[in-house]
Amino acid sequence: ADARLVEKVYDKLKSEGVDVWWDKKCLEPGQPWEDSFADGLMGADVFVPFLSKAALAPFESLESTSRCDNLLLEYRLAAELKARGKLRAIAPVFVGEPLCCDSRGAGRSLHESSDGSPCCTTRPP
Repeated sequence: ADARLVEKVYDKLKSEGVDVWWDKKCLEPGQPWEDSFADGLMGADVFVPFLSKAALAPFESLESTSRCDNLLLEYRLAAELKARGKLRAIAPVFVGEPLCCDSRGAGRSLHESSDGSPCCTTRPP
């Protein structure tokens, strides 16, 4: 589901003349992902990661001995480029059910109330 959305956004941006790098479309066969991604990001103005619960799931069990995740590498490079003034913005797109947290950090579902304003309710276990 996430890939279909990313593909739609990619296709729309390309059709509007925007230069877009997406590994699924731009990574050359046999080319190391890290080199290609770094080259793509170095030539970018904005980094737009698509984040979902599934994409972030590996971070729940992240430890100092964990293998580095590509998402973490992508974000770290983008943050470094942003800090050096080589990237204009980092604009994450969150995909899926939005969550908010109460004062105890418990997950809650975000939805519209009957009057159309944002409202949080406790997420079922």
